[in-house]
Amino acid sequence: MAIGVMISGIVSGLFAVLWALIVGAPLLVVLFAYPVGGMAGVALFLIAASGIARHIPGPPALVHVSADSRRNQA
Repeated sequence: MAIGVMISGIVSGLFAVLWALIVGAPLLVVLFAYPVGGMAGVALFLIAASGIARHIPGPPALVHVSADSRRNQA
């Protein structure tokens, strides 16, 4: 997941810079576009990953039964 976050941040930051250059934004906006776009990409990746993880069933929960509770049932 860390690799996905890193790649997502880099790619979205680069696209933000390209977009800022294409629309003719001032240099200061272009310089801020990379970190802001990168953080937005990372946030979107983490939100999507946590949303997907909620729908994937995990392993069944292991229930611990103590010796006292077994003795009380007998």
